[in-house]
Amino acid sequence: MDEIEELRCVVRGKVQGVFYRDFVAKHARHLALTGYVKNAPNFMVEIVARGHRDKLENF
Repeated sequence: MDEIEELRCVVRGKVQGVFYRDFVAKHARHLALTGYVKNAPNFMVEIVARGHRDKLENF
């Protein structure tokens, strides 16, 4: 049985206000990943995704 792994990343740049969080969330749901995506200070977006390695690599 595959273990659930976690991916954490921060995206910097002008990604706020261009539906980036929505795009990331929809893609994660499509891959059956769990976690969250949220705005962080200074034009950053924080992403935490959990799931099987193959899905995280695709993400």
